[in-house]
Amino acid sequence: MPKEKEAVAIKFDASAVNKSIKVGQKIIYSERKKVEILEKVGNHYNIGDIIEPHVTKADYLISQSWAKEVK
Repeated sequence: MPKEKEAVAIKFDASAVNKSIKVGQKIIYSERKKVEILEKVGNHYNIGDIIEPHVTKADYLISQSWAKEVK
């Protein structure tokens, strides 16, 4: 029997998220965006998880093709 390929966790770097924020962008802490995880990210997010992170983190996950927006 062939072994199933294990999903390798992608290292999530919070400093990269902070660098992706545009200069002068207003941050409203209650803003959220619903996304579905497409790749295993770190130790916290598994494939298929639906989460509602802050807009800046959600946009970063989408830009890296690790997640897609869910309506």
